[in-house]
Amino acid sequence: MAVPPPAMQALQMFDGTNSVDQIAEAVKQNRELIEQLVEQMDARGLIWGPTFKQLEADKKIALSERGAFPIRGTGPLGSDTDAIRKQFDHWLEQTEDPEIEFEPSILFTPQLEYPHTWPVFAGCWHAMRAHPKPDRIVVFSNNTFGIGDGVCMTRLGFETPLGRMEPDHELIEAMAGSCGEPVFADELDHMANLGIEMALPWAQHCWGDIPVVGVLIPDPLQEPIEDDGERMTRAEFTTALRTC
Repeated sequence: MAVPPPAMQALQMFDGTNSVDQIAEAVKQNRELIEQLVEQMDARGLIWGPTFKQLEADKKIALSERGAFPIRGTGPLGSDTDAIRKQFDHWLEQTEDPEIEFEPSILFTPQLEYPHTWPVFAGCWHAMRAHPKPDRIVVFSNNTFGIGDGVCMTRLGFETPLGRMEPDHELIEAMAGSCGEPVFADELDHMANLGIEMALPWAQHCWGDIPVVGVLIPDPLQEPIEDDGERMTRAEFTTALRTC
């Protein structure tokens, strides 16, 4: 959607707290012009309303039928799986063995593209690949670009150039039984997130096929979510995950 520069001031006021009249008065424009902007935004699902809800519902259906989120951030690796694995082996060979004498249970890795971050990824996985393959991995990422303000899981798997990683249905359904649907609210936020996907090809390369659970965590500096029971707080999620 292309808009003239003066319209940017009006767009910043579409935060749910201003009426059309208030926006028109603030930017010193006719109400009719603001209404036209509203119509254009609504037609593209850029404001909450029936169009947005329908587009969201359609996307959920399409993803459910697919069973996994499509390749996004890992696409630049290409489609030649042999070449990808050789590249990962090369990166691992270029990395010094951290010589960790215990079995790590948690990795902290970046979310940026591999050309800039491969030394960090390779250093982490150099320590992990020698250890036994776990039953599952749970991958957390900050919800940078989503609209949700609670912890968000997904029942879907993830596709990478090395293949599809299926969801761990056992843990996911256990969490669903413990937390209910609030933990899956705003599941589409995973479409805008690349952090989980960027970690997965390394797991595939080092451990092969392994069930995965993807979890998005809201910004801890963000205003607390309303206690309306429709979203999952970090504390509630952590307690449930430890139990399950």
